[in-house]
Amino acid sequence: MKITIKIILITFLACFSFVNGQTNSEILKRQAIESIQSGSYEKALDRLKNYISLNPADADGYSLRGLCFEKLNDFKNAYYDFKRAKQIDSTDSEIIRNYERAETAWKNSVYDEIEIYRTKTKTNPNEAENYLKIADNYILLENYQAAEKWYDDYLKLDHNSTPEEILRYTEAFAKIGLIQKGETLLSLYVQKFPEDWRLFTRLGYYKLWSGKNEEAKNAFKSALNIKPFNKEAEEGLKLAESFVSFSIEEMKPIQNSYLIENYSGILSNDPNRDDIRFNLIEQLIKSGLYEEAYSHLKYLAPNYEGNSRFDDLMEITEEGREEYYNRLINSYLEKLDKNENDKETLLKITELYNSLRRYDDTEDLLLNYLAAHP
Repeated sequence: MKITIKIILITFLACFSFVNGQTNSEILKRQAIESIQSGSYEKALDRLKNYISLNPADADGYSLRGLCFEKLNDFKNAYYDFKRAKQIDSTDSEIIRNYERAETAWKNSVYDEIEIYRTKTKTNPNEAENYLKIADNYILLENYQAAEKWYDDYLKLDHNSTPEEILRYTEAFAKIGLIQKGETLLSLYVQKFPEDWRLFTRLGYYKLWSGKNEEAKNAFKSALNIKPFNKEAEEGLKLAESFVSFSIEEMKPIQNSYLIENYSGILSNDPNRDDIRFNLIEQLIKSGLYEEAYSHLKYLAPNYEGNSRFDDLMEITEEGREEYYNRLINSYLEKLDKNENDKETLLKITELYNSLRRYDDTEDLLLNYLAAHP
């Protein structure tokens, strides 16, 4: 009888929590609508940020927030929110109209910015940054042929491009099939930035598309030496070792990299976009970048612990992070076995143990080292 009562009580509490959660969610939505109706769009954005975090698959949240951004003349964010709403519900005629209107307004604003920088290139043709801004804007518009031209002009004036710029540039090459050109550029820049695993990974895929499997293997191995166990390079290495043909259409790693860069860029301009941070975390997890995902989750934790989306991502990240650290520890232990005097490797292992709160293992490792080196 007691068990039956306990089951009934648990069921009641679960239902109450669900209803209460739904009520809180609806309250947020209603408050946002009231703020929109009174013209308080910034206030509505705060409500909708929380609502979307609780209801990431609800088109209404994105649609309402898109309206707020539009009213504030933030056409870029309006476009992306309406686009997301349309992806969730492609049958809603009002969402489609909003999306088309926002798309036109946003593209017009991008073209206006392009014209501003075009004018600057005429008045100051040696200022490289203007050419880069035009190229980046064409990337946003997915006009990769135009982006290529302006990136070329930029590189003629500035030979100190960052890895992030080269990754964007070679993404354009991949889209329009300029494999040889991308391979040549990446080969140059991995020499300039020999510690950037992203460039080596990208070079590996370009080598694959060129049918140079042995060179691809070397590029992926270089990436893995810098960033052990990263999924993009591991997947590429498997393909290179299998000697299968690999077409440019199979571009998941490049797509993941582009999304990560895109979301990171948005956050650098507006770190309060928690919805974008959640999207970034999901892409980082897909790419096996658990440490980076973990740092973003820690940022979100004060406001989202207990939220199902947050908790699920944290669980996946902690499991992946622990697996990654354990694999790293094992590789370092093998290295230490071959050279017990390698203090640098010893310190790396202790740092990893401490990150996993394996303090007993840290103590044992250091005691063994001290015993062997009195």
